[in-house]
Amino acid sequence: MSAADRLQTAADSIEIAVLIARIAQHAAGGTPEEYISCFTSDAVWELADAGGLPMSGGRVQGHEEILAGVHTRRADGIQGPGSHTRHDVSSITVDVDGDRAT
Repeated sequence: MSAADRLQTAADSIEIAVLIARIAQHAAGGTPEEYISCFTSDAVWELADAGGLPMSGGRVQGHEEILAGVHTRRADGIQGPGSHTRHDVSSITVDVDGDRAT
């Protein structure tokens, strides 16, 4: 891998980590519009285990379904301003492979 490729991979990894932090910030205190702006129109949002919160796991796709979930969680008082929840992001591992990342 060339030096330019390594630099681009590092920049991509940082951008993804910042995006993850921004999503957490908007989930806890931003508006639904700020939150959804972090996702592509075909994004997939998956929750395997809600960690004891009163919400079920599942998979939704696209802005409409993701935004509907945001509104439901806010109405239920488990996300957003006044909910007394906070989204912490700790260890992030990003593996970049060309135009894909995991």
